[in-house]
Amino acid sequence: MKKLVVISVGVAMVSCIFSACTQTNKADVNARITEIEKKYQDSIKVLKKELNEANNKIEILSFPADQRLLHIGELFNSGDYSSVKKEVAELKRVFPNAKESESSNEYLKKIEAIEAAKKAEEERIKALGFKAFKDNSTAKFDNTTYSFSGFTYGRTFTFEYVHDVNEYSYEVADKGHTYILASLSISTKENYASNPKVYACEIKDGNLKEIDDFRIEYASYNTYGASIGNYSETSHDFSKVSSVKYKMAAQIPQSYTSKPIVIIVRKTSGYLSGEISIEEVRKDYEVIKILNRNKL
Repeated sequence: MKKLVVISVGVAMVSCIFSACTQTNKADVNARITEIEKKYQDSIKVLKKELNEANNKIEILSFPADQRLLHIGELFNSGDYSSVKKEVAELKRVFPNAKESESSNEYLKKIEAIEAAKKAEEERIKALGFKAFKDNSTAKFDNTTYSFSGFTYGRTFTFEYVHDVNEYSYEVADKGHTYILASLSISTKENYASNPKVYACEIKDGNLKEIDDFRIEYASYNTYGASIGNYSETSHDFSKVSSVKYKMAAQIPQSYTSKPIVIIVRKTSGYLSGEISIEEVRKDYEVIKILNRNKL
C-alpha cells in the first residue's frame, strides 16, 4: 500500500509537471508544483519517518548486543576506558533490557576501581615526593624489555670489549666529574629494538632536572673486524638473537655523588626538556634507580 502511495505521488507530480510545461506561463508551473508538494507533504513525511526507522532497525540488528559486549571487552583490554564508557552507554540505550546491558556494568565497576587506585597512587606520590617511587630494574615498553644493573660511580667508562684481541674502548671523565656506570640488556622477539632514552636527574624544587643523558654502547664484540666495522656481528642483530648487552654512562659533577640522583627511562618517543614534574614522571617515564635514596 505504501509503495502505491509513493508511485501515485510520483505519477501525479510528473503528470502535472508535464501538463504545466506545455503552458507558456512558467509561474503557473511553479505554482502547480508547490500545490502538489503541499498536498502530499504529510504522506511524504510519514514515509520518510518510516524509512528512517527501518534503517535504524537494520543498523541495530547488524551490531547486536552480544557483539557490542564483545567489542566493549576488547576496548577494556586495550586500556581505552573512555571508549568503553561510551559504548556501554550506547548498548544500554539501544538494548536497555538485554542481559548484555547488565553485564556491561562489570566493566564500569572495573574502570571505577582502576581510576580510584590511580588517583590514590597519584595522591600518595604527591604527599611523599620521590620517596614514593620504587626502583625498577626492568622496564617493558611494547614488545621490548630493558634490564638495568650494576649502577656505580667511576672515572672511566669501558665498553666494546673485543674478545679475540683482548682489547676494549674507554673514555675518562672530565676533571671534576665522574660517570654513573651501568649495564643494560635489551630483549625482544621483534627483529629490531631501539636504545632507550635514559637520564640522570637531580631533584630541584620538587621537580626533576636533567644532569646528563646516558650514552649507550655495545658491551662487547667477538672479533676485531666487527668492532672496526668491516662486517656486522650477529650477536648485535635482533633478527638473529633475542638479547643484546650494552654498557651505559652519564657524566655528572663529582659533588653530585653525595646527592640523590634519579635515573629515569622514557616510555614513549620524545626527549626530556628542561624540568619535569612528578606527574610528568609518572606519565611518561619509569624510575629505574634512585641513587643515594637515603638522602631524600
